[in-house]
Amino acid sequence: FICPKCNTESDIFGKGTALEVALEYNTTVLGEIPIEPAIREGGDVGKPVVYHNPNSETSKRFHKAADNLWKFIEKINEEGGVSNESIQPTTPPGVSACSTSNPGHSSGGCGHH
Repeated sequence: FICPKCNTESDIFGKGTALEVALEYNTTVLGEIPIEPAIREGGDVGKPVVYHNPNSETSKRFHKAADNLWKFIEKINEEGGVSNESIQPTTPPGVSACSTSNPGHSSGGCGHH
């Protein structure tokens, strides 16, 4: 959290737990985005903090996280890419991925499939 009065950053949720989970699941923390009232205020009126307050610490961290993501993607691509097969939806034959009903029934799902 960044105090809007004094700009002091406080770790209201603790520090380091995201890194522990990332290590456990063999993944990467791309960034740590502080909470500040400008995020909510900008979201409420459709004015993203990164555009309307580009010099704020939050904006800088969003940009840093985006840069880290881009570098991560480039690294994966340089290494030959990866398959996304393991994250694809699996459904029985005849059932749409967005359907919650059995084949041949019209109830459930989004109604388009």
